Amino acid sequence: MNNLSIKTDDLPFDPCELSKKWLIVAMFLQSSSSNYKEAVSISGSCSYFQQIIIEGKQINLVGFGKSHKEISKFTTLQGLIGGWKGTSYFAGGRPITDAYACIKTLNCFLLSLFCRKHEAYCWDIIEHPFYREDKYSVGGMVITLNLQEKEIKEQPFKIPLLPRPCKQLEITYLSKHHPSKIIDQVQARAVELNVDWCPNFNADATKTIER
Repeated sequence: MNNLSIKTDDLPFDPCELSKKWLIVAMFLQSSSSNYKEAVSISGSCSYFQQIIIEGKQINLVGFGKSHKEISKFTTLQGLIGGWKGTSYFAGGRPITDAYACIKTLNCFLLSLFCRKHEAYCWDIIEHPFYREDKYSVGGMVITLNLQEKEIKEQPFKIPLLPRPCKQLEITYLSKHHPSKIIDQVQARAVELNVDWCPNFNADATKTIER
């Protein structure tokens, strides 16, 4: 737990486990700030709220659902408690140390909720990165034999396409020489960028599209 003398193991709940159930979990200590009462009031209206006293300090644990209303509440709460000592965030079963990345992911997910299909918002279709080296080795052309017309025709070499399952991911660097499958490379990159816990993210969508 960040900036707390109380260890997570000493708590009667596991915020990491709770963050597997809720979209995101916030935990903050009692504060002398004039905004503390407002922060507690907002927390009490959220999907999950628990208060306990440890070592004379009130600890507040808040879980947020996947609706735009809940995300808006998190944004408001984070604006109040973000600079307080003892504030921590959890998502996808782990602590989130980069609050900016966390908010960026939530804001992106929020926009997707207003789309008829989240794939239309989240996905990009790119040239398959595994073929970037082959693009030049084949000279950009393939030769096919048309037996019916009895002549050889040259056709442009078409690089396969690949869905990028999150517009925040940069995956053009992925390599076919890596010991891991492309799906696993994409998932690992998503963990690195703190987007793997987004409800819309699905690494299995990274499948080759022939054209």
